[in-house]
Amino acid sequence: MRTLLLLALCVGAASAQPAAVDGELAFALLGIDDAEALAVGTAPDSLRPLLPEGATVLGTLRRDVGIGGRGTVTVLGRLDESPEEVAAAYARNAPDGWTSYSPERFSEPAGGFASSTSGTAGRSFQYYAGEDAERVAQVSVIGRPAGGAYVRVHQRWRHPLETNPHRGRAERPAWVDALEGSLPLLTAPEGDVQRRTGGGGGPDDDSSEADLRTDRPLAEVLTHIGGQMAEGGWTPGSHVSVGEVGTSSWVREWEGKSLAAMLYVRREAADRYALRIHVLGPDR
Repeated sequence: MRTLLLLALCVGAASAQPAAVDGELAFALLGIDDAEALAVGTAPDSLRPLLPEGATVLGTLRRDVGIGGRGTVTVLGRLDESPEEVAAAYARNAPDGWTSYSPERFSEPAGGFASSTSGTAGRSFQYYAGEDAERVAQVSVIGRPAGGAYVRVHQRWRHPLETNPHRGRAERPAWVDALEGSLPLLTAPEGDVQRRTGGGGGPDDDSSEADLRTDRPLAEVLTHIGGQMAEGGWTPGSHVSVGEVGTSSWVREWEGKSLAAMLYVRREAADRYALRIHVLGPDR
């Protein structure tokens, strides 16, 4: 929401839209220090079809994070129609050049961090594009306090270990499903937003990563995830917190084998955490 509010503020405050927002303001509100990363009033041509016809483009935020260093792109738009009307249009037809995924073709992970949205139930849509379904876009429709709706388009690159919707789940190596199955689904605290950002591993290990948006203290985030791990059959070991970073170790017996896991939680901004859990197989 901070991205949305900042872009709306900049557009509303200026009669002529600037090419970029002052770097100090962007750093203070969004945790970035590159003014070129935040452009007001423009959107990439490749993502314009994901905005409904007639939408006012508020701006674009680029981040040099994500799969393969190719980064992510977030575009914000504004419409006069109600959130329900905008969401209904997305539900009827996929945007030109994009395909809507279905749970049967693009399954959620068996375990690890799960993506969630808050306050947008029934108003969140996922699409993919490209010859190998390498581009993934999440579209969220959000009510606007002054009336109408905001549309948030977030594009990322599909992780090589994510299910390819063109080929189905069969392309995933068996060890990925096996180790993923040892973890419970780790969801965000109620009212907060979590986005799975990737993961992967080797023949005898696996990892899951996510971005959590919350202003809860570090200790509370660790306790929340730890509770889900314990309910999923994992036993806690050591716990260490230093400054804005917290770690904990976990063990469990699973299908007759001993597994170990390390949880890492790092506070990156006042309301954002980077989450990672790494599972080690019995031969590590």
